[in-house]
This record gives sequence, structure tokens and C-alpha cells, in this order.
Amino acid sequence: MFTQTFVALALGSAANMSVVSAWDGVDTSKVSRLALLENTQTRTRRPSISREQLDEHRRLSKLVSEVFRDSRYHRFQIPYGEEDPAKLIEASQEQLAKFRAKMDGRVTPEMIAATKDPTNRSMERIVNNVTDWAANISAEISRREQILDGPDKSARQKILAQIQVLHLDEQLKYMAELFADNDSLRQTKQQSAALIARAGNFENLAQNVKAERAARIADTRLAPPVVRNAALERDATRALGESGRLRSEHPGYQILKVHLASSGWDVERNELTGRPIHRKRQVDFAIKTPDGKCYLAMELFEQQHLGGGRYGATRHLGGVQWEMLCQNV
Repeated sequence: MFTQTFVALALGSAANMSVVSAWDGVDTSKVSRLALLENTQTRTRRPSISREQLDEHRRLSKLVSEVFRDSRYHRFQIPYGEEDPAKLIEASQEQLAKFRAKMDGRVTPEMIAATKDPTNRSMERIVNNVTDWAANISAEISRREQILDGPDKSARQKILAQIQVLHLDEQLKYMAELFADNDSLRQTKQQSAALIARAGNFENLAQNVKAERAARIADTRLAPPVVRNAALERDATRALGESGRLRSEHPGYQILKVHLASSGWDVERNELTGRPIHRKRQVDFAIKTPDGKCYLAMELFEQQHLGGGRYGATRHLGGVQWEMLCQNV
């Protein structure tokens, strides 16, 4: 029989015949079809439900789907352009409070039980989507963790990464409550909780920023003047007052000291002719505001070239101000 079977296969004539096993004489093609049919029937066999139960399943699935959608697609409006870390954190906390107000009380025991109901076929797709979403959130958390641990990342990048993790954790919290039996959600929530335990929550973040700000204020000081030129110091002070830029940010400021930050002007020339176009110079001011705070104002000034080696009036272009201890003036 071995020989007959081999010859039949070799000649390609097995297309219209059943290959018989040499061991037990059973037609394996029929066994395979029977096994496939049995597995399919086993996989699709479910308890029968009434029309009323089906309508109830659909109602609950709709409620669960809406809660999942509102959490999944919620966008926290983080003010990425805010340069003050304290204000950035405060705004992010406000966004978190709005999300909680939207989600609190929406997860009910009835909905939690519905996510565990094996007879609810319409819930299967939602659960699968939740599992995929949890995997994506896990990857997002891992990327933020790399930023938090990256030695080449700036303090601002790390603050933003920490804020994003805290927001993701809040989304996970509601979904882990709703889909209590979802292992993927549970593991991702544990991942975010572990990272927050190490990196800190909003309160820790605010405390860290406050401490870093205090240290920066203590380290900021007015550098000694590179040169002294009373006429140029008066001219810069006049231009600073006329521009009004510093006054708009620090109304009522008082100038305590004026220091020239360079030994001369930085002349910009025409690339083709080499003729001067204008010249710029930095002047540092120590100022005090009515609230008793002191600042280092690093301001830039410009003079347009008039020809013949002459320059026009000094004009204030702008600058930056850093708070400092008054004793550092």
C-alpha cells in the first residue's frame, strides 16, 4: 500500500482520489473536514438569548462605547507656548480637572458587569479596541519615560513629558475601572503608576519647579561692567525708557545700576560692499519693581549707520529679564 500511495502521488493522480493512511486505513481528508466542522461549531456555539436581552446588550454596549470614546479621544489642551513652568503646570492641572468633571460618575456597576458578560457579542469588538488602545498607550508611556531618563533632554522637555504621563494615567484610570478584567489595561495602568511613583505627580512637579526657580534666582546676579562710559550708559537708559518695552512688563521699575556688557559695538556690514549697516551692543540693568523684587535686565541696543563713519541715535531693540536677589545687584 505504501508503494501504491507513493506512485499515485508521484503521478499526480491523487486529485480525484482519497489518500489512505498506511497505518490505520482511515481517510484523512474526511477526518480533517470533520475536525474543522466540529471546531467551527464549537467556536460559534453560544447560549441563545431573547430579543429583549439582545436589545439590552446593544444599549449597554452603546453606553460603554461612548465612555471609552470620550476618554480615548479626549485632548488635553496643554499650553506648549507657555515659557513659565509654574504656569504650564497650573494650566495642565486645570485641564485635568476638566477631564475629571467630564468622566466622573459615568462608569456604573451595570456597565462594568456588561464588559464581563460573555453572551454580549457586541461587546467583543469594544473590548478588542480597548486592548489595542492600551497597547498604544503603553508605547506612549515608554517614550515619555525615555525623555524623563534622557540626560540630553532639557528641563522643559521633561516637564512636558511628565505632564503627558499624568494625563495618560488619568485616562487609564477610568478605563481600568470600566474594563476591570482587561489584562492589557491593568498592565498599562501599573506601568504608568510605577513611572509616576518614580518621577512624581503634579504636586511633586510643582515643588520641583519652585525649588529650581528659587535656585536660579539665587544664582542670577549682575556681572561687573566690562568698561565704563557714563555718556553711553545715560544714552542707553534714555533709549530704554523711550521704547516702553521694559515698562510694559515691569511697570514702575527703578534702575539701580547700568553695566556695559561688552567693550565695544558689534558692527554688521553689507556682505558685498563691506560697508557698515548698523551696530549693536548689550547693556545690562539691575532694576527693582514696586513689589520689592529685583531683576537682571539684559537689553540690546542698535545704532543705524548714517555714512561717513557716523551713526544715528541709540534705539532699544528688546531683551530678557531674570529675577534675582536684590543682594546680588
